[in-house]
Amino acid sequence: MSADEAELRRQAERFANELTATVRGVIGPQAPPFQAVYESGGRRLVIATPAREDSPSPPIPITIDGKLRLELSVTLKGTWDGAKDYLAIEESKAAVRMAGGNAEPLFRWEYIRHPKSNIPGAHFQVHAHRDEVVYLLLSGGAANRRIKNRLDQLDRTSPTIPQLSNLHFPVGGARFRPCLEDALQFLVEEFGIDRQDGWKDVLCEGRRAWRRAQTGVVVRDCPDEAVRVLRSLGYKIEEPHAKPPVSDRLAMY
Repeated sequence: MSADEAELRRQAERFANELTATVRGVIGPQAPPFQAVYESGGRRLVIATPAREDSPSPPIPITIDGKLRLELSVTLKGTWDGAKDYLAIEESKAAVRMAGGNAEPLFRWEYIRHPKSNIPGAHFQVHAHRDEVVYLLLSGGAANRRIKNRLDQLDRTSPTIPQLSNLHFPVGGARFRPCLEDALQFLVEEFGIDRQDGWKDVLCEGRRAWRRAQTGVVVRDCPDEAVRVLRSLGYKIEEPHAKPPVSDRLAMY
């Protein structure tokens, strides 16, 4: 393993340990740990709960009033950022399902660093059924490629009916997307899941660390704006001779 690979793995393992501490600080010590392993033959590190060979990562069990009710699955894939300074998350997925029920999730959060279609890079999906949503999913202009594909699927021998889960609700793009702490607090506040004493402090600390890291990335994306704000606060800043370009990440859908 090269020095670069070793450093990347070190950063990924530290991130995995932080996720483990956050989840256990809310769910409890019985929550499985996260680990970081390289994809088979790949350059990316997968951060997830440990799985047996050729098996998916096991979900995190969640109880309500002491009874197993929900399962939370979390998987992240990361590699070096462009400058090889920090671990960059290329994909992240978090899904909540009924325990022991249908494999289809109730809802899920996803992030794709380089989306290959016109879906938002960071999005939230709800798996449910409403007639009004089906109507709207089929009512857009024929020039819209996604809507045209839905209409074409209706003419197949086994037609596919659009569902609410086909919608990808944007949630802040690459830089301002929700974090795992947000998903965990959502489950506490909306479903009353069982949690540990001090759970909110754990989430606030994790969220604070996440947003500090994201603030650093945003500053690197748009240094001119960072300089403007810091100067307005009284900081003395000397600009470099060659200014770095503004990243298009700030405009990402």
